[in-house]
Amino acid sequence: MFDKSNQNSQYILEQIMKLIKNFSETLDTLDGKVDGVIHGRNKIQRGYSAYEAKGVIKKQKAEFRALKNIVVAKEQGKDIHRDELKSDKLEITGGRYGDLAQAIVDEEDSSNDN
Repeated sequence: MFDKSNQNSQYILEQIMKLIKNFSETLDTLDGKVDGVIHGRNKIQRGYSAYEAKGVIKKQKAEFRALKNIVVAKEQGKDIHRDELKSDKLEITGGRYGDLAQAIVDEEDSSNDN
């Protein structure tokens, strides 16, 4: 799937690195929020830190909902070009990690050819 000499493959690898960086930054943020939950001075600070941590998780889940749906559907052998999966496919291929998502979609297509 990834030919290092191919410019498109290089761009996809860059998107993978951005994705990993995004997850790493999210984990760092959550780590700080959880520290606030555990070590907050009082009940209000601990509660607010828990509320903020939940917000970070909710945002991350929303950002990757469509990508997760496509990956899970692929693993289950479902047709990602139909019904509700089609809108997820269109959402991810037009999004922040579009070339990476397109590579995932194309990999599904090549596995169906066999």
